[in-house]
Amino acid sequence: MRGKILIVCIAIYCLLAVFLGASAENKADGMDKMKMQMMENMKKVMSMKPEQMQVYIMKLQKESLERGKKLFEHPGPTGISCSSCHPKGGTTGGMMEMMPGMRVPIPTLAGASASFPKFKIPSNAVISLEQMHNNCLMMMNKTEPLILGSQEAADLAAYVSSFSNGKTVEIGAHNEMKMDGMKK
Repeated sequence: MRGKILIVCIAIYCLLAVFLGASAENKADGMDKMKMQMMENMKKVMSMKPEQMQVYIMKLQKESLERGKKLFEHPGPTGISCSSCHPKGGTTGGMMEMMPGMRVPIPTLAGASASFPKFKIPSNAVISLEQMHNNCLMMMNKTEPLILGSQEAADLAAYVSSFSNGKTVEIGAHNEMKMDGMKK
């Protein structure tokens, strides 16, 4: 019996070793492809005349902001969108009920992105702006989170960050939490 268990353990170990080795190779291949794509992008953009480059960059930035605005205004299954609580990046004021007996203030987004990364209670960690968006999407909008690092996540971050134009960057700022309505 011990011999069979030992053989099974060795087989599992070998399968894991092959899987982890393949995983590392896939990761390395993915990184190589990503680096090649980055170099191609650099070559494409840097070969443009300065005025062409500026037009190209601004076009892509504008498209990203437009996609981000659509995501910001798109309601989740409950009919709530980001703009429901943050019209034009502001706030409706008041509190949002996270769960029975636990309410949190609805902040303005003006200047908010200039304070990330920062500690957020639901994550119990210092998080990025994209991660904060996922907290809101899941907890308030009751929808699926965006894939971190995806174009959608970048588009939403670009749009929300536009509400902070002209604001001072202050990482971790505005981390105060009003305790009104929260369970203690």
